[in-house]
Amino acid sequence: MIAATPGFEPFFLSILAEVRPFAEMLTEVYEFLGRHGTVGQRASFFAVSAEGAEAVLEFSLTSFPRQLVRVLVAGDVEELTIRLKLPDDAAAQNIQIERLTSESLAESWGALDGNWDNDQFYDLNDRRTGFFRIASYASVMRSRVAPSRWASVVAVVDPVMDRLAALVEAFEASGVQMPFDQTPVHLRGLNHPLVLQKPRATSHAVANLPTRSQLEVALPQLAFLATRSTLGGLFARLAHDWAIFVHLWRTPELVRRDDDQYLPEEMVSPPDAFVEGLTHAALAFRDQLDAVAPIVAKGRQKATLERLIEFTELPFWKHRWFLYELWTLVRVLRVGATAGDVKLEGLTEARPGVIEWVLPGGSARSPVARVIKQKRSVSIWTQLKSQHPNTGAGLEPDLRIRADRALESDLFLIENKDRLALASGTFAEIVKRYVTGTEARGA
Repeated sequence: MIAATPGFEPFFLSILAEVRPFAEMLTEVYEFLGRHGTVGQRASFFAVSAEGAEAVLEFSLTSFPRQLVRVLVAGDVEELTIRLKLPDDAAAQNIQIERLTSESLAESWGALDGNWDNDQFYDLNDRRTGFFRIASYASVMRSRVAPSRWASVVAVVDPVMDRLAALVEAFEASGVQMPFDQTPVHLRGLNHPLVLQKPRATSHAVANLPTRSQLEVALPQLAFLATRSTLGGLFARLAHDWAIFVHLWRTPELVRRDDDQYLPEEMVSPPDAFVEGLTHAALAFRDQLDAVAPIVAKGRQKATLERLIEFTELPFWKHRWFLYELWTLVRVLRVGATAGDVKLEGLTEARPGVIEWVLPGGSARSPVARVIKQKRSVSIWTQLKSQHPNTGAGLEPDLRIRADRALESDLFLIENKDRLALASGTFAEIVKRYVTGTEARGA
């Protein structure tokens, strides 16, 4: 491709296309280690090392190169700057002026509440459109709609979702307490449990974050606010609902089990009516967002050669084989987190502010993590050696998921192969050896 289309820009975009999978792996690892509730300990640096090897990967959780990864993942990025409409800082200090935070400001922010009841959304202040409720059925309806029609919906809804993701990030950066690291939220209306996560914005950024005094401003006693008596309390509730909302939209495999039961009848048949209804609802919700979090600047930012050089000089390249193994482990643990609580084993404080997780470099003596649900658990092992009971051949898959009880037994095995070509006979032999030599139910 580089030879066919010479010039810096085609060359640079070709490099980005090759780097993107690597950048996405790094993003997943950063996000997993950064979820302190999952890790169980807080630290500004997280080091992952291989026992007996020189491979040490250090992840700075406080200075995660967010902008860099956005460029590497997205290439030419459209930048949209949001400015929040907030009470004057003086209002937080003066009870007489406090009223100008007023019902209009509280109602404008409150109108963005989805009113989630752990089963489904009941849009609070917009009965006419019901954006939250309608969009939560997107995964159900998209298979009934022609792809070209669905693309028109995505073009309208995606920017709204990304703006909400940027607001969630801004609220968290301002100190709003949100339970992203607590027990997974199980929703009765979905085919799979939903693990509450902070959504990541890719194209929107917030120019002015709420200050502590603004978050502490008392709101008028409006019925819909209930116990959310401060602006910070209202933001916490909004961010909680938005995190669920954005995740449902971005995860089409999470399908509502109640099919289209709570959709207005006129949107169900013909399916194109759903497209029109969701588009109308998204545009109405966008207008509500504009009232309190308008977009004040637009532009496009092109990745620069300096950023590419900065990325390629990262130490992760040197030990990329180790990063692949770590990424596979993180992938498995993220799946495990949908079924129970993940606890990492063998964490130590290498030095103040640095938590180290040592993974076995040879024959493992203990698991690296456990997935726990109530009184049951499974253990996750890396580099655990055993022998085939009949042939004596060595068995050392990259990952073993084992029943965590006195008589341990393998439930699932994972083996990575990074060769471009692997003969089918060789692959079949490996699978046969693992399956017949263990009690694993899958490999």
